[in-house]
Amino acid sequence: MKNKYFSVLPIGGVEEIGSNMTMIRGIDEDLIIDCGMLFPYEDSFDINYLIPDFSLLDPARFKNIIITHGHEDHIGGLGHLLKEFPELTVWVTPFTLHLIQRKLEEHKISMNYQVYVPGQELSFKNVDVTPVHVNHSIPETSGMIVRSKDRKWGALYISDFKVDLESKHEAPIDFKTIKTKLSECEQTAYFMDSTNVIYDGKTTSENELHADLEHLMNRPEQRLFITLFASNVHRMNAIAKMAKDSGR
Repeated sequence: MKNKYFSVLPIGGVEEIGSNMTMIRGIDEDLIIDCGMLFPYEDSFDINYLIPDFSLLDPARFKNIIITHGHEDHIGGLGHLLKEFPELTVWVTPFTLHLIQRKLEEHKISMNYQVYVPGQELSFKNVDVTPVHVNHSIPETSGMIVRSKDRKWGALYISDFKVDLESKHEAPIDFKTIKTKLSECEQTAYFMDSTNVIYDGKTTSENELHADLEHLMNRPEQRLFITLFASNVHRMNAIAKMAKDSGR
């Protein structure tokens, strides 16, 4: 999307699951959202991972990056970016901050950062950005509402999400803030993507898994092995509580 106020330019993550990076290009300032990594393709021999192409980034215009959440495809390239742009300010939530700091220990670098919370308006040179809570398989995932200063244009950017109105672990996606903020803009555009978003139906709520998990916990076997993504902290917490309640 391009208008005289700002443009939304994908640098990575389009038609691929990984290397997520998007530029909000204003009149005289660029703002970046996310900097992830991509696991290599089968024919990418002797390559551990891929990162976005930083050649479009102009250090004279680029001072801030906002991180939407802590998955590797959104933070995995940040260490490389900070080596090239050490003066950047990274805007991040508390949980994601801990994940990033652990990763940066591997690179032996530190970062300048600011912690944000959903609903807080972040004011930059050309645009205002309001992080908004969305549901995902990792805590503290945010979409970004980007608006020009005069509210002529607004955009909603969500990199990964699901709609879970019944979760016991987190608040539902914040449709109210999205509607309120974007209704102040004369024209709007929407940039939303997520794994399996092109398929019909809805994602199962975390609550719908409880009965099956409890049934497994109450089986007679002495030992159970459960595998899941380590970033799915909500599900790990639920499993730990069920194991304790069942005497495991």
